[in-house]
Amino acid sequence: MSNTISIIIAEDHPVYRDALQFILSKKSNYEVIAIATNGIELVELATKHNVDLILTDIEMPMLTGIEAVRILKEHSVKSKIIVLTMFADNIIAEEMKMAGADFVFDKSIDGSTLFDCIDSLSSLSS
Repeated sequence: MSNTISIIIAEDHPVYRDALQFILSKKSNYEVIAIATNGIELVELATKHNVDLILTDIEMPMLTGIEAVRILKEHSVKSKIIVLTMFADNIIAEEMKMAGADFVFDKSIDGSTLFDCIDSLSSLSS
């Protein structure tokens, strides 16, 4: 990975999507390359753009985050994947990790914890 961490956001709720993009813009080495509003867009964008990181929701229209992550892994997409969800119980978290997600967090996560996670994934891939 270069110094800049390229990111795709996949989130169907506009307020949360905009807030996430705003928070990520606070870090000069993060660059949001694309935004998906549903699972199909996520798959299309992630296979088109070779990004370092995907931040995705689970519950999205047309294709869930779980289904999208499985498809991306089947297509050998190498991006690290962080899932942000309102449903971060152990069963769903385990299902997302089995699908190929690197981390699963409740959407109540604070910005500094998210930044630490992104930076740790970046250093693992360097």
